[in-house]
Amino acid sequence: MYSEKRSDGSRALVTIAVLIFIGVAVWWLESRFNALTVILVIGALLGVACFAGGALLTNMTQRHTMENLAKFNANDAQVDRYRMQGFKEMARGDAAWQKANAQLALLDARRVDQLAQQRAGILVDAQRQPAQDDSAQWWNTPPSFCDDE
Repeated sequence: MYSEKRSDGSRALVTIAVLIFIGVAVWWLESRFNALTVILVIGALLGVACFAGGALLTNMTQRHTMENLAKFNANDAQVDRYRMQGFKEMARGDAAWQKANAQLALLDARRVDQLAQQRAGILVDAQRQPAQDDSAQWWNTPPSFCDDE
């Protein structure tokens, strides 16, 4: 953020200033104490810097992991929401299919009942009519030219 606003020349100046400060600090420590003490102090500072850098990297990794986990959970919830909408629509379609199937079965049952009523009416009418003599029917009578008796 702030370092992105700097130009390349100012970055180089900051780097040179930090190196000069470290060099002056090492020269001062060596002039006041012996070389072994300077090595121990610089080693300890480097160790603390490495430990702090590791902690920062761990913190950044954990933050990114948690952000990705939150995004995953949000996307998973969205998928579940769309899945439930799909199940709802499937249930609605199944209910509509069952309703249409029931209506067709009812229409079919009514038509079968209507046909049965018609057949029953025809049979009742046939039974109510008086029985006709078979000899009275014209096709059962002998032709008139056969009456030679």
